[in-house]
Amino acid sequence: MFVDPASISSGWAYFDGATLVNHGTIAVPKALDPFERLRLVNEAYIKLAAYLPDVSEVHIEQLVRNTHIFTHYSVSAIGIAFASPKCKVAGDIPIQSWQAHVDWKGKRTALETYKVSSEDEQAAIGMGLYYIDNAF
Repeated sequence: MFVDPASISSGWAYFDGATLVNHGTIAVPKALDPFERLRLVNEAYIKLAAYLPDVSEVHIEQLVRNTHIFTHYSVSAIGIAFASPKCKVAGDIPIQSWQAHVDWKGKRTALETYKVSSEDEQAAIGMGLYYIDNAF
């Protein structure tokens, strides 16, 4: 599982080996109090973890220091939703590396074939492609 974290719109992509199985976006209203948004993000990922019980690894984008504090908090909200003895959670996807891998700031050709509902979802797929191409 690969996650583009955020406290408003967060993308996820679930791969089985090198095959993309499912992907989506978890979005909450921006007008809500930030901690209420985080609670809703956490609840949504808890439901997703129950829907995808075979997830054994969750890889979350490494955030740069100047990223908004609630995005940093969302990493915890998401990680806690999946954390268990059978699931490893890691913030180990380097942002510049995965973005270069899929030409994020260019044409994004590697991502064109995926139908997504948000850029966050597309980012999660890009992270998965980067990880798969570099881990296998």
